[in-house]
Amino acid sequence: MVGASVNLEQVLNISDAMVFVLCVPNVLGMIILAPVARQELHRLQARLTGAAPTRHRQRGPLP
Repeated sequence: MVGASVNLEQVLNISDAMVFVLCVPNVLGMIILAPVARQELHRLQARLTGAAPTRHRQRGPLP
């Protein structure tokens, strides 16, 4: 039993580290897919307003 042989502070530290490790791929995915999400948002807004979708200029990579 891990809980009986490890104190609570160490268990919480391990838990916090695992949450951080799981967040890293999600944040990277959001950064990589941000241009695609922006384009899809503009297409949705154009469809909802009935306007023709406009073509926005491509921006460079994020700083």
